[in-house]
Amino acid sequence: MTDLTSKSLMPEQKHFAIEEYDDYAHLNQGGVLANMVAGAAAGIVEHCTMYPVDCIKTRMMMQLPVTGGVYRGVLEGLRSVIRNETPRNLFRGIGFVACGAGPAHACYYTTYETIKQQVGEFILDPESQLTYAVSGAFATLVHDLFMTPVDAVK
Repeated sequence: MTDLTSKSLMPEQKHFAIEEYDDYAHLNQGGVLANMVAGAAAGIVEHCTMYPVDCIKTRMMMQLPVTGGVYRGVLEGLRSVIRNETPRNLFRGIGFVACGAGPAHACYYTTYETIKQQVGEFILDPESQLTYAVSGAFATLVHDLFMTPVDAVK
């Protein structure tokens, strides 16, 4: 009978895990244009998918607590808009948000990958948590420079 937890299998498993990680680490070879296209596509899809929920969230935030509010939750809000209004109202302004989300997320992805590479190459260990935190902070700052005005207008 073979013991699957024997020590002879452990080095092979570790070796496999390292190779798998190395394969994943080299996926980001597309450069700035690939990061921008991936970011823009991801941002547009994400914002367009969540737009109806965001619409109800905005309506719920504008309710007066004294009146008890029209919506008691997101699902009730969605049902109310579909029943009492036209479902198209859930998508009013989506074009403007999509136009803002594309550049914002393109810049987010590009900034994140560029800062991660530069910080990892010249300042910190490329795989350190601090490298990811610094990259994420700068990327979020750039993203929010684009999306804050869009959120204010929508």
